[in-house]
Amino acid sequence: MPPRVFRNVSGGLHFCKIIVRFHCSCRCRSAIFLFVLKKTSPSARIRLREDYQLSLVSLVAALTVVVVTPFAVVRFVQGFILVGVIDTVVVAAGAFAGVYAWLSGKTRVPSIIISIILPIAVIMLAYVLGVLGAIWVFPVILFVFYLVPPLFALAVMAVTITSFVAQEFLTTWSIFGSPLEMISFFSALLIAAVFSFVFAVRANRQREQLTRWAIRDSLTGLYNRRHLDEELQIALANRERHGTGYGLLIFDVDHFKDINDRGGHATGDRLLRELAALIREMIRTSDRAFRYGGDEFVILCPETDLPGLMRIADTLVASVPRRIQWNGTPVSISLGGATLRPDDSRDSWNTRADRRLYHAKDRGRNRAVVDR
Repeated sequence: MPPRVFRNVSGGLHFCKIIVRFHCSCRCRSAIFLFVLKKTSPSARIRLREDYQLSLVSLVAALTVVVVTPFAVVRFVQGFILVGVIDTVVVAAGAFAGVYAWLSGKTRVPSIIISIILPIAVIMLAYVLGVLGAIWVFPVILFVFYLVPPLFALAVMAVTITSFVAQEFLTTWSIFGSPLEMISFFSALLIAAVFSFVFAVRANRQREQLTRWAIRDSLTGLYNRRHLDEELQIALANRERHGTGYGLLIFDVDHFKDINDRGGHATGDRLLRELAALIREMIRTSDRAFRYGGDEFVILCPETDLPGLMRIADTLVASVPRRIQWNGTPVSISLGGATLRPDDSRDSWNTRADRRLYHAKDRGRNRAVVDR
């Protein structure tokens, strides 16, 4: 049976004094480091501001390393090797997760690593230290519910709580000093877990809604121009890395201004929604449709060569008059397209497709012209 560390109050107070001294000695250096980071890493601040999950992983990893490292050092110095090893593993896991997320830009694996390692460490600390180790479950609850999906976090915390209960009732090594202490601890833990779960669910829903608002056009439900810029950059990167072929289609409604002026804005909005619905119906699952602005739309087609892009363009141009009408008159579109060339930039690719759109208008509208 492992020794119960810091069982008496004087031992705990002595340990706290050592921790305070250690943190105070590092305070000046930490301030200098943060000041230098702030002055020399503007790109880092941009990444943290724009990538929500990366900022969370980085924060949790930094807190884990900064807060737990002094405990590990002091415990080794005082001869509590087992506890020092546990703290060291926690620090190593936090450092690895933070560095991996920062270098790779991937946050899913680091989030899962932290969300599994920290509860395991708390369970082991509770077994060795008793309630002084178990109280670390409260910050761990916050970390886990912020890093991973709520249901996964709830399962992790259920296993953690079950482990505490098993230690308390199924072994002779009690974590708590009295039944009242145990009831108080588990009541507080249950409240914290339930609140964290509810808050995490609501926060995820709100973040998803904000994301939709940021990348979706409110009228048609298609992606907006901001998201188009991001997708074009991804297409260029996939061409460089994997040689993926892409096609770009740009089109607008013929004589849309006349329709808007004569039928009113409500009629124009209805036509745009109908056109957006038709686009969603006709494109492939891998394609992306965007409202560029006004009556202008864009379709990005991955894994598409020139004949395939021409088929998509001709089918769309032929389908619109059959499906959409205004005041008994078929509505038509003019369309321009271009495949992604090896020497294309985002602007040159977009410009070639846009020029073909104007060629289609010059040739009488209601047609598709694709750059060969």
